[in-house]
Amino acid sequence: MRILDLTREEEGERVRVAATFRFEHCDLPERRVFVECAGHAGEDLQPSPDAFLLVGLPLACWMGERRVRIEGTVCSALREHLGDAMRLYAHWYERAEPVAIEPTAGFRATVPRTPRRSGVLLSGGVDSLATLRANRDTYPLEHPDAVREAIFLRGSNTYDHLEGEGDRLAPERALAYDRQIERLRRLAASADFELTVLDTNARRLYPDWASYRDIGWGAAMLSPAQMLGRWLTDVLISSSGYGIQVPPHGSHPLLDGLYSTAAVRARHALPFLGRFEKLALVAAWPEGLEALDVCLRIDTPEEGSANCGACAKCVRTMLGLVALGRLAEARQFPYDDLDVGQVQAVPLDDDMHAAYLEPMFEPLVAAGRPDLAEAVRRRIHRWRTRNSLRRRLSRAFRRVVPWK
Repeated sequence: MRILDLTREEEGERVRVAATFRFEHCDLPERRVFVECAGHAGEDLQPSPDAFLLVGLPLACWMGERRVRIEGTVCSALREHLGDAMRLYAHWYERAEPVAIEPTAGFRATVPRTPRRSGVLLSGGVDSLATLRANRDTYPLEHPDAVREAIFLRGSNTYDHLEGEGDRLAPERALAYDRQIERLRRLAASADFELTVLDTNARRLYPDWASYRDIGWGAAMLSPAQMLGRWLTDVLISSSGYGIQVPPHGSHPLLDGLYSTAAVRARHALPFLGRFEKLALVAAWPEGLEALDVCLRIDTPEEGSANCGACAKCVRTMLGLVALGRLAEARQFPYDDLDVGQVQAVPLDDDMHAAYLEPMFEPLVAAGRPDLAEAVRRRIHRWRTRNSLRRRLSRAFRRVVPWK
């Protein structure tokens, strides 16, 4: 892989930094990757080789590239960290091979700005809102670890862009983003932080969801913070809410800290807190609850509600809010209560979904909802029975038809 033609362009109030990614040993197409913003952060947005290296290196390992040659200077601390990251990739995934990092201007440690300034990647989901709330509960505003900046990334979902029309946002996604940004601006005013919206197409460099989810996600999400090294020294990325047994994943407590330079430190926040525990933090925070957006729906729901109330994430979140006694107060959901049929309709297609549901059983019983608790128990039991059968069949197949 070669990363070349790093540029910074200004047009009116907007600033765009971009680089071209060219593959050498696989057949992926060349792509121009950008990050763009307006406002106060634009003055500090720089085409950092460190940032673009983070975008491309996991994919290079995944796709069998032999090197990443990049124009400019790379932080020597990041080189060391990425060596460890590549060892972890190779341990997790048989296909992920370490690659050489070749900056045209060599390696040199970057220098952090002073004084320190902390930020968070903020989507408005349960994980990021819980990270912000926990930070506010832990640090006074004058502390350097207190979050004073929040980065909202627009364009980082698989379905955000129109197929065949470059990197233009689909109209329904643009509308959904606009509404969520307005909610987060209200939260910023009440919680005393600056909100910066960054547009990016980095997700589109990855050829499929599996490669992005399994190896690229954390690096791509954290890369814009390295473009703001004149503005930030620390950035928090929220954990998945999976709990103590975190599986291999593109964002992981063992991995995300390795995406730090000497100037900007990345930290994986609340690594072992489960999703239900995080939801409890948000549910007890009225301003955070008002901004909560978890929906998987591609188009935005009707005005007045951020969440459709029907997709898997909506139902799981509403179920947790019922257990916490807060669903009626959550105005961004269309229902004040749930029934058994809605819980039975939640798809369980991997262990993570079951891990999110299971902790709700006892709180639902304690909240006087044994009907919903039993529906949860049945869904989890059905998933585990089916999954156990699938694994037994897979082992039997491997014995009959061994892999070469």
